[in-house]
Formats: sequence, structure tokens, C-alpha cells
Amino acid sequence: MFRCTYKGLDAIGGCSGNAFEVERWKEWFLGERDPAKKPQVGDNFRVMLVCAGKQVYYAMASYEFVFVDVPRFSTGSGADHADGAMAFGATAEQAVKIASQFDIYTGSEVDTLRPLGTE
Repeated sequence: MFRCTYKGLDAIGGCSGNAFEVERWKEWFLGERDPAKKPQVGDNFRVMLVCAGKQVYYAMASYEFVFVDVPRFSTGSGADHADGAMAFGATAEQAVKIASQFDIYTGSEVDTLRPLGTE
């Protein structure tokens, strides 16, 4: 997870995919964002940004962020489990913990951040 600014808003972000690709992408995104220096990422790479005001943006390996206008959203290998848990009232934090019980690639440790001004 990381903090950043996107479209002029404070945001928190999270990535899923290959850990080495995630770290290279974060260095690029949090740095100069030079299009000529975009790191290569695999097809399973995903990024989610949650901005102040609860606006959610999502990108895949194409780097094209799109606005997500749904009541809940998750990404990664445990996304289906997390979405199901939230559909039945779990918080996002609880949903990750539940997903980790059913998906071996979902980490069981959960970090929780909120965009500045929304605490």
C-alpha cells in the first residue's frame, strides 16, 4: 500500500500481481512517471487507487486508470471471496481476512489506510 496524489486528490493505492513488478511499478508511479520509463508488468498486474471522497480508480497492465462506480470493489486472486464477504456485510478489512482463509495467495495480514481528510 502507498499514499499518493491522483487527479489532485490525496489517495491510497494497492497493487496485486508479481511482487517484483509491483515494487518497480510503485517506484515509477511515485517518482517521475516518465512514460518512456514505464516498467513492464505481467497480465495479472492490477492497481487500485482510493481517493479522498471515496472515488476509486483501477488499472490493469495497460496503465489506463478507469473510474469505478460500484458499491464495493476488490482485486487480486482473493477478490471473489472478498466481494462475497462484503456483500454479506463484512468490512473491507474483514473481507481480506476471510479471503485469506480460502485463497493461498491472499495475505492474512491487513494494513488499513484511509485517504487524508476522511478519518
